[in-house]
This record gives sequence, C-alpha cells and structure tokens, in this order.
Amino acid sequence: MNYQELEAYLYSNHTVSTVDENTVFQHFILNHDIVPYNNEYLTILGSDRDFHGVNHIISVHERNCPKIPMHIYHYIKINYVYHGNITIQLEDKKIALNKGDLIIIDKHVPHEILPTSMDDILINIILKVEFFSESFINNLPEESILSKFLKQLLGKKGIHTHYLICNTKNNQLVHQCVQNILCEHLDTQICSSELIDRYISILITHLIRCFGFDTNYHSQKKNEELLQSILNYIKNNYVRGNLNDMCNHLGYTSVYICNFIKQQTGETFKKLVFEERLKKSTIFIMKY
Repeated sequence: MNYQELEAYLYSNHTVSTVDENTVFQHFILNHDIVPYNNEYLTILGSDRDFHGVNHIISVHERNCPKIPMHIYHYIKINYVYHGNITIQLEDKKIALNKGDLIIIDKHVPHEILPTSMDDILINIILKVEFFSESFINNLPEESILSKFLKQLLGKKGIHTHYLICNTKNNQLVHQCVQNILCEHLDTQICSSELIDRYISILITHLIRCFGFDTNYHSQKKNEELLQSILNYIKNNYVRGNLNDMCNHLGYTSVYICNFIKQQTGETFKKLVFEERLKKSTIFIMKY
C-alpha cells in the first residue's frame, strides 16, 4: 500500500461508523467489566487483550463515531490526529486535539473520546509495556520528560496516571512514520510487524529529540493527595467502610486503588483497615 492508497482508504466507507451511542455502550457492558465512576460508569479493558503474538495493536478510530464511554487500558496508548479535530476527556479534564497533535496515555488513566465527524481521523497505537525494552529505554537521554515517562514504565514503584500531549503539526517525519505504520498494518506482508515496531521506535525517538510536551507528569502531589484521602477514609470508616464504597467516594476503580495502595504502602486495603481497627481497639483497652 502506498500513501495515495492509504488516503483513499482513510476517507472511504471502511472508516465510517454505522452504530449509535447506545449500541457502543451496550457493547462495552456485554464485553467488559463496568464499575461506577463519577456518577457514571467506567469500562475496564482488561489485560487479556489479544495482541496476536506482537507488542502493538494498530487501528483507525472511526469517522462519524458516537462517544466512546469512559474507560481504562492496562496498556500504553498513543493517539495521533491524522486529520480534523478530536476531543478527549481525561479524568476530569477535557482536551481538544487538532490535526498533527499526538497524545500518549499511560496505563489506568480514565478517558473517553467524544463524538467524531466525517472529517476526523484518529489513529490508535496500543502498546504492551514489553514493547519498551530496557536497552531501548536506557539509551534515551535522561533530560527528556518523555524519557522519564517511559523509564517509569519499568519501575516497580509508583502508580502510572500520566499523559503527554505533543503538537507535531506540519512535522513531516512524524506524519510519515504514522503513514508507514498504517500502510504496513493495512497491507500486511513479510516482516510488517517488525517494521511497525521500528517505525514506532523512530517516532518516539524523534518526539524526544524535537518536541516539548503538555503533561500532568510533572508532580507527585496528586499521588500524595490520593494516598492521604485513602488513609483518611480508613481512619473515619474503619468499622463499616469497604473498598467499593471508598472507590465510589474517591471516583476511582477498585483495581486502580488496590494497585495504588500496594505500590504506595506495600499493604492491601484489608490490611490497612485491620491495622486501623487494631489501633483503635488498643486505645480503647488502654482507656479502661
């Protein structure tokens, strides 16, 4: 497939949605776990997704598509606005992306994609953490925020809740990398998977060299505030409080919170509640 054939495909009926918002929502309910989130619902796209033996999934987000409900991945996601304008809701922040914008969304970040028009083309690149080998990451420059972002993926501590936004408008190499990825994906030949991996690596390396980012990565304050909220909840609700109630109160999924607690404290939610109950009973006995 050449670039001209790619353009014809992207603007053909193959990339136009034929479903409504209710159908999309029903699909999510039937095929994935759903949990309450900010008075709505959050879909958990599990870690059992079939990558067919490779470390990437490439797809074209359909044009004229209804809203994709709030969801989280257990993978790294790169979205590139090939044409038009896309709006993504990331947790409580609405982000408008224009042609040439690229966003990298870390694992476990709740997000939804608002409806697209016939003119909007969004490219999805979903990556396993295994894509980022230690040798690849260790060779990246220390000073780049994208390097730090990627190196955190291999770390054992800290919860991953970040995103990076990069405006690559009119950058020919970025656009050609995405085009080459799509051509190999849509017209699979021998070594197409290996070539896609190489193009993704070139894309990431070029982003590190040439661009700055709009990001929420810069601060650990959010994690500290969330941990304190969890400890306060346990302290005030150690008798009848439970994990689901706390998650609904905080607006996070139980999977996210359990991972967060384990990574931040080394303990489980049940263990923290037990310790709080034990502490309170000890104080009560000492009084009497």
